[in-house]
Amino acid sequence: MNASSFDDLLEQQSRDLAYVIRSVGERGIADRDVEADDYSLLLTRREFSDVVVGELYEVYFLPERHEFDCQLLHQMVSILTSEKTREFIATTVASGVLGNGAFAVLRSILERVLSEMSKARLPKVHQQPFYTMKDHVAKLERFFGQQECARIAAIESFTRLPREEIYPLLKLLGFKHHRRANNCYWCRPGGVIKREE
Repeated sequence: MNASSFDDLLEQQSRDLAYVIRSVGERGIADRDVEADDYSLLLTRREFSDVVVGELYEVYFLPERHEFDCQLLHQMVSILTSEKTREFIATTVASGVLGNGAFAVLRSILERVLSEMSKARLPKVHQQPFYTMKDHVAKLERFFGQQECARIAAIESFTRLPREEIYPLLKLLGFKHHRRANNCYWCRPGGVIKREE
């Protein structure tokens, strides 16, 4: 393929890209300052839930992935972001059980997945990623049982988990990730950064 043919191909393939950029340029961008990424809200949007599923899939599953693994992760996100689940978590936050509702829901989902996998007699190797997630969620719950917000280095130190395995779980749990004034703080649902932090 010569350079001219490649340029023609690229031009054809990038028409939608150019259209989006031109449209935004014409209408403008209405920026608004947002203090934190609130994953309890962001996960209700498909593009964000797909990203979190992709992160979990990449981190917790070996290269011999199966389609049903991804489907189960999508179902987990769907359960966590359903209106009834979000109401339950909001109620636990309002009643002072800060953050524990999200952990309880995710723990229950993982237990259900593992129970169903055992009943279906799926090999342990296919259950292992969910056992690992369940163990990691328990470590995060112990850590956030002692504080509402923390920097990723403190979370890593306490849990002994690499941040690549922590990030998608915190997102799945609906945490807020502060990236502006309080750079890189993660707060459990209902959590507030204390001034001395």
